Amino acid sequence: MIKFGEPQHKTNVIPLRWFANLCEKPASYNLMMALHHSDHDDHGLKYKYHAILSNWLYKPYMRWGTFYIAKFDNDH
Repeated sequence: MIKFGEPQHKTNVIPLRWFANLCEKPASYNLMMALHHSDHDDHGLKYKYHAILSNWLYKPYMRWGTFYIAKFDNDH
């Protein structure tokens, strides 16, 4: 069974954390679109645009965002 632990905050500056967490949704959307174009072997400008934008938007999230750590129970 999976139990979700406490959130792991990368910074104590609340507005910076909010900004980083807001960047995560468009970053994941652009990553999904880049993978979609990659699956269809379309490595043109749309693929590069979504890949670069995803990379830029994930940087603040990875540096200052909030992560949740999953804990697995092995009590069988």
